[in-house]
Amino acid sequence: MISIDITKLRPGDVIFSLYPAPSSLAISALTMSMFSHAMLVVYPDVWFETDGAGSGFKRIESVKAYGNLTGHCEIIAELPYIKFDVLRLDNPPTTVQILASISNHIAFRYPELVDFLPLMIGLRRFPRLAEKLVGKLVKERPLDTGSYCSQLVFKILEETIKLPINSSNGHISPGSLRRTLYKRDFVTTVNCKVKNTPPATTRNQILEHKYEELLKVTAKLKAFQYPHNRQSFDKALTETFMEMGLSLDPSHFSISASHLRTIITRTRYFLMHDLFWPSRYN
Repeated sequence: MISIDITKLRPGDVIFSLYPAPSSLAISALTMSMFSHAMLVVYPDVWFETDGAGSGFKRIESVKAYGNLTGHCEIIAELPYIKFDVLRLDNPPTTVQILASISNHIAFRYPELVDFLPLMIGLRRFPRLAEKLVGKLVKERPLDTGSYCSQLVFKILEETIKLPINSSNGHISPGSLRRTLYKRDFVTTVNCKVKNTPPATTRNQILEHKYEELLKVTAKLKAFQYPHNRQSFDKALTETFMEMGLSLDPSHFSISASHLRTIITRTRYFLMHDLFWPSRYN
């Protein structure tokens, strides 16, 4: 476990991590990288990523808050990683830019394992050959298949701030993305890890309650972000109808994935975040 103070994070920060699972360790080894995953900070408590469920928001749910209600405070989260690194761009995209770009990439399926072939050690120098192999192995791919983690972060940075990074046909591993950012002097390292937890007597329950209000907002957005998972989507719709006092069958309702992507990335859903975070950045 790694503890971090999320008040030190800013929109546009790029996060690299390594999870102690066989699949993550295999990706790290096969791509010759210290990390297996990449994410982009939208707000300190909301990160954008793609994993086995698909592309969507990652919420930092369990935290402990210390210090003042406003001004200097620490909001500490324990994360199940064995390696964790945060890089800050010299010219990071704004939250408005990030959400506009995310609307093109959220609610997509996670790629098949074969789509990772261009990242493998022996094939990295031969992107066209790797693409041909992928084409032969995958005869039919769902139209809503998206990108893998570092490719997704790369695309968003390219769309928002025109990040001048060359990758092989759009393929870039977490380690390659991190190394490239360092080489081009675009970034500084964010020291957000917490070694010693503050005394329990300084814990701020009121601040933790206010943080929980943010989670209620993002919980609803997260519930709707996987339209290809009808069971999850229908459950979220049922809960919404119950909250509104409507006795309706969710299976009778449908919404296009493209329309959904636009809806759940609207900036107005994050008004509470825009009020909460600026006065608590450290």
